[in-house]
Amino acid sequence: MNNIEWKEGAVCYADGQQWFLNTEINKNQYQLSNENLDSSASFDWFLSQRDFQLNEPRQGYYIPKSELDIEQKCNDTVEVLGLFGFKPNSRFASYQDMYSEFAILIDDGKLYQESETYPPCKRKLTYNQLMAIGKLKRLMNERDKVNTSENPNSSELKDGDKYIRTIYGLCGTPIKVDVYRVSDAFPTGSAPIDHAVKKMLCAGLRGHKDKLTDIDNAIESLQAARLLLIQKGEA
Repeated sequence: MNNIEWKEGAVCYADGQQWFLNTEINKNQYQLSNENLDSSASFDWFLSQRDFQLNEPRQGYYIPKSELDIEQKCNDTVEVLGLFGFKPNSRFASYQDMYSEFAILIDDGKLYQESETYPPCKRKLTYNQLMAIGKLKRLMNERDKVNTSENPNSSELKDGDKYIRTIYGLCGTPIKVDVYRVSDAFPTGSAPIDHAVKKMLCAGLRGHKDKLTDIDNAIESLQAARLLLIQKGEA
């Protein structure tokens, strides 16, 4: 983990590239796009990628004070950083004073305020970037909880097993395949469409979402794919 040289603004790594927050795809719901803005996907898709890695906040990161212009943003920031084990130190006694005057610094498992003692760190996180990281972290925690409850003796996550099926070739030979091989055999050239296909093939069968929710998620992905085609002039 964290063997990637993260680019500024990156939220995660998946499908062989880094992904960044893009609110232009859907104003009412965060989407992530690659650096060239030629591919976008919803959050659930990233957890299905075998090479997924999250850009986790760690020592040396900071949130600029300009990003924390209201108290709610400060509270949200502290809550998300808490998902990664960081806790406020004693200097966080007054949120009212803190959020309007100081940046939040991450160091040695604690959150500090910018001061002469704790000067700015080297790696910047924006508020929106951190909220996207937090959303993915919560989805990861939910997935881990589901897998643990299904198989409490397993130390390995095997969410991909839910997508494996036995099919019969035209010659009658049985073979095991997963949705990724199906997508590879029928390439769409669109991450959101591939995500929608995966949702529909296993709608309501994965255990932690019902069929209607999976269908709604697939519709959202298809709408994102449609908008992207329109924006690129390929419709």
